[in-house]
Amino acid sequence: MKRFVVAVCSIMLVFGLFSTLHAREIKRYQSLSEMEEINSVIEKYYDTIYNSYLDLNVGDLSDVLDTNHLWANNVTIFINRNIESLRYRNQKKYSDISIKKLPLNVNVTKILQNEDFADAEVQVEGNGDECYPLIIGFGKNDVKLKKTNGTWKIISIKNDKSFFEDWDKRRIKGFNVEELHKKNWWKVFR
Repeated sequence: MKRFVVAVCSIMLVFGLFSTLHAREIKRYQSLSEMEEINSVIEKYYDTIYNSYLDLNVGDLSDVLDTNHLWANNVTIFINRNIESLRYRNQKKYSDISIKKLPLNVNVTKILQNEDFADAEVQVEGNGDECYPLIIGFGKNDVKLKKTNGTWKIISIKNDKSFFEDWDKRRIKGFNVEELHKKNWWKVFR
């Protein structure tokens, strides 16, 4: 009887250990999928804003930015007003800003995920001798994401070299396109 109990306990221990390892393996692969999705959202954000400046047409950021957060709304306002300003200056021949595609490297170096929130460290690099859109902060960027309805979206990006740090605390000034065309463009953004 004692041998039978020992044998049953041993079998249960082996199956219990196997099922625990199997569950950990499944969780690891689910996490890998989550990490790939987070990485994809971050890369798409930088690609979309950079291409918006190249095309002078605001790309759709709704699938990468959580517009329920103030920071995301401020980014949208900033990009819209800067692109409209560039278009206006080019149209009026106030400047000859030539916009060309330059190398931009976005490298996600670390992702920490906790349930429906994630923090990512992103290294953004380009050609230091060239002019890139202001919204692209070079160096280390701390990206915060939130998962809503099964989709990861960016809620803020912090960069110690940029002036965007308080965008999650106050709304930046928007603009009206008609106002831009009636007045001098530089007075609209003060």
